[in-house]
Amino acid sequence: MFELKLCKYIYEEEKNEIIDGIYFEKIWVDNNKVVISNFNDLQRVEKSLELFSSYLGKNNYCYCSIIIESRHKLTTELKENYIENRLFLSENFTFNGEEFSIEFDQDSDLIGKNNLEDFEKFKKKEELLIRLSNEIIGKKIWFNFTTLEKRWWLDFAYFRMNERGEPLSLNITVDGKYLLCEEDVYCYFGEEVYGVLGYLGYNFNAFADVLCDFPLKVKWINFQYSEDNFESKEDYHHLDDFIEVLKKYSSLEISY
Repeated sequence: MFELKLCKYIYEEEKNEIIDGIYFEKIWVDNNKVVISNFNDLQRVEKSLELFSSYLGKNNYCYCSIIIESRHKLTTELKENYIENRLFLSENFTFNGEEFSIEFDQDSDLIGKNNLEDFEKFKKKEELLIRLSNEIIGKKIWFNFTTLEKRWWLDFAYFRMNERGEPLSLNITVDGKYLLCEEDVYCYFGEEVYGVLGYLGYNFNAFADVLCDFPLKVKWINFQYSEDNFESKEDYHHLDDFIEVLKKYSSLEISY
């Protein structure tokens, strides 16, 4: 089940307001358009769209947008986590009484643009969330994910960051056999400090900022394996960068 959210952002008050949320079951792409159908209340759709349309192009005090959202339960050994997957779309739509359609923007420089790439990302994240919702999620499940899936895993962790509570441990051991790329570092360290779906930064700067606030003690075992296999792409951070920042802000012990 998905939810179609009709939203407006009020500039003067600097706040988002949901005009209405309507549930539906089917979403797909057809002829460069996102198409939505199987609404649970068609009469409500018509009334909500009429209200939404009344805000379009008639004033400068708000910005309107449409969001598609799904909600999934990911269960770990410690708790149930509810994660939302969102697709942000423009305000331009058509509705024929049964199907709701939004064309992809052709101008990539448009603010609030939506395109096929965004939809494909939404769909793939949806598939990953559905897969994960059918099992009890344990540690290091992210290790065999693709690079993109690891980034989405970090998205999920960031989404529940305010619910993570106090650190479970500030004295951690990490195994170099599971630290083979930049994304592994963020996934692994967040998990060791806060548990499964723990968040300790999504990029290098955020990771370094968090380390400043923690008296973290790290033992990195099998370091030689990381050193021999760490994947450093152009413009991405190298293993040496992580070692440098860990030495600067935490107590680091390396075991080869």
